[in-house]
Amino acid sequence: MIVRPKQFYIVAMMLTLIALSFPLQAMWLYGHGYNEFSAIFNKISFLNWMVIGVLLVGAYLHLKASPWLKGIAPVTIGLVALNNYVVGHYGADYSMGQTVMATMSFSLLFVPLFMPSSRLVLADPKRRWWARAKRYHKRVSATLNPYVGEMVHSHTFDISKTGAFFCLEGASIEGDVPAIGERVRLHLHVNSMKKIRVEAVVVRIAEPDGRYPRGMGLKFVGIDKDQQKSFQKFLQANMDNIL
Repeated sequence: MIVRPKQFYIVAMMLTLIALSFPLQAMWLYGHGYNEFSAIFNKISFLNWMVIGVLLVGAYLHLKASPWLKGIAPVTIGLVALNNYVVGHYGADYSMGQTVMATMSFSLLFVPLFMPSSRLVLADPKRRWWARAKRYHKRVSATLNPYVGEMVHSHTFDISKTGAFFCLEGASIEGDVPAIGERVRLHLHVNSMKKIRVEAVVVRIAEPDGRYPRGMGLKFVGIDKDQQKSFQKFLQANMDNIL
C-alpha cells in the first residue's frame, strides 16, 4: 500500500489521548492545579503507569503498522480491564458498571485491526510501502558488475538512497542475470566525470508490467563515506522527480 490506512492514525491518536487522560483525571477528581506535579503523580498508581506505558507503546506500533500489534492489543485490553476492575471494585470515584462499560468501549478501539486493509498490512510488513525511502524517477547510465558472470551495461529506471531499479530491457546480456540474493557491484555514471560505486544485493527480478520495464530491484548494502556524500548530493539535485 502506498498510503498508510487511516485507521492506524486514528487509533494511535485515541490511545495517546487516553494515556494523557490519567493525569487530567487526577487533576479533575482531586482538584489539583496543572502545576501541582507531585500531587498529581502521587495519585497515579503503579498499575496506572503500566496502562499508560502500554497505551503509548500501542500508539507507536499503530503509527508503524507493526505486526507486534497482534500481541500488544490483547495485553493492552487485559491491563485496561484489570485497571478498571480495581477502580470499580476498590475505588469510590466510579461504579463497577461504569468501569465495565469503559472497558467494553475501549475494546472497540481495536476493531479496526480486523479491517481488510489492516489485516493485509499486519500479515505482510513488506506492504508498508509508505515507509520506504523516496524513489526518484531518474535514468542514470549504470554498469552492473556481478561477482560471478559478465558485466551488464544499462541504466536505472528509478533510484533512492537505499536502492535502485536496474533496467534490463535492451541491455546486452551474456549468460544468466544475477539471481535474487546475489551480491553485485553497481557503478552509477552520474555524469561524464563522476562515477559512484555501491555494493548491492538483488532483491527482485521483474518482467515488464506496463509501469516498470524488465529489470531487477537492487538494495544498497555498502558505500564508502566519500561516495555517500556524492550520492546524497546527486539525489538532492533530482528531488523534483519523486515517484
